[in-house]
Amino acid sequence: MSYIAPKPPFFTLLYRGACRLCPNCGHGAVMTGYVKQLPACPNCNEDFRHISADDAPPWLTIVVVGHIMLSLVLAIETNFRFPVEYEVPILVALAAALTFVLLPICKGVVIAVMWRVTERE
Repeated sequence: MSYIAPKPPFFTLLYRGACRLCPNCGHGAVMTGYVKQLPACPNCNEDFRHISADDAPPWLTIVVVGHIMLSLVLAIETNFRFPVEYEVPILVALAAALTFVLLPICKGVVIAVMWRVTERE
């Protein structure tokens, strides 16, 4: 009979996912490159092949970026008067930058949460 270590606390798991670290050991990488998922942790050999994040990371990214951008646009429109030809390109560039920054973070979080809720043998 093999011993299975207990899973880490949920907020530790979210932190490890946001840092794109292995949800099991917290040291090895979960992804290589921008968003390519590794089949296993290089540090503890935890298997990630059964985890398929698919559409959840882009959905989570859209939700987060949408809330940030909506709050920012409402704050700008109610407090300042910028010409539209300056405001729109800046906001579009900001939304694109936020999307590129948050997508790998959201993918790491989704992989960590999916790892937590799946059964291990």
